[in-house]
Amino acid sequence: MTTTATEMKNAATQSLVKQDANQNGKKKVSLSQAIELQKAGFALALPKDFDADRFTRLAITAIKNNGKLMQCEPASILGGLMLCAQLGLEPNSPLHEASLIPFNKKATFQIEYRGLLKLVWNSGMVSNVDYGVIYSKDVYKYVKGFTPVFEHIPSVEADRGEPIAYYAIANIIGGGNAISFWTLDDVKKHAARYSKAYGDSYKDSPWQTAFDSMAIKTVLKELCDKKLPKRTTNEALKFAKALSKDEHINQVDEETLLKAQARRLELDEIETEDAKFEEDSGQNKQQPEEDYTNPTFVLERIGNIKSLPEFNNWHKKHQKDISMIAGKDGELIEKAMKDKQAELTKK
Repeated sequence: MTTTATEMKNAATQSLVKQDANQNGKKKVSLSQAIELQKAGFALALPKDFDADRFTRLAITAIKNNGKLMQCEPASILGGLMLCAQLGLEPNSPLHEASLIPFNKKATFQIEYRGLLKLVWNSGMVSNVDYGVIYSKDVYKYVKGFTPVFEHIPSVEADRGEPIAYYAIANIIGGGNAISFWTLDDVKKHAARYSKAYGDSYKDSPWQTAFDSMAIKTVLKELCDKKLPKRTTNEALKFAKALSKDEHINQVDEETLLKAQARRLELDEIETEDAKFEEDSGQNKQQPEEDYTNPTFVLERIGNIKSLPEFNNWHKKHQKDISMIAGKDGELIEKAMKDKQAELTKK
């Protein structure tokens, strides 16, 4: 059964009315409270296998752990979170599916490459999808035409050289293949032209901190948007929506925040929260419990490893527990470990 926009607003209204009864006329609510008030709306927007309580906790934690995001316009944050819910992507979590990124006091929705992979798999359009980075010491062959050819043989040397190209490939259900192939220069020119956060002046931009991931996302986006066939199933339409909304500010309107038979919760009644912590020291950030059978924790731990010896020691110590994680989570972790090992090998 398809959830209508009216049903989503009614659910949000009921939640807001209950909260209003407890506020005793209080005129201001915090940003965290405003997110909590939208739980009913998130529940209707989320896929069936998503828990609204978990999504709301993730959203609040994501905001509180980012001082700059806490100071963004509430409408842009709520709009970005609702879009994440509609797409079934976790915001700012260790799974790296989607992010809300502060830019000029507004939160910009950005889908990450793992989120793209999740949506393209769920779309039902492909039987296989893969991506990669080509280094200067690798061997590859790319021929366009009526009988296209693509081959990539990674070097087995510890130092594979510098990145020279990025690609994404897919086998289409029903027959045929698709490929998106960009040189390093192609990626840089595209980022400089279309990304608001590309350039040396944006030190915290993912283009500065995780260039390869952003380059992979770029070729995946072209593959999905330009090379794969279009379909009108719910999952395929959700996928198309994600592509169209990427790197956009998504404002939630005040009608969504309407309180029935009571005053309206105006957007200017939501206060941005005080960022009372030092970002560099990590003060006030939640420290996750060490659980190496938890996919979310393992992915976060992989992302925090800084050197190859640290990675090797960590993997040797926890390999047994990690091997117990099966299915798509296990495949995702295996891919993350290979990517991290390749990244650290280059250093």
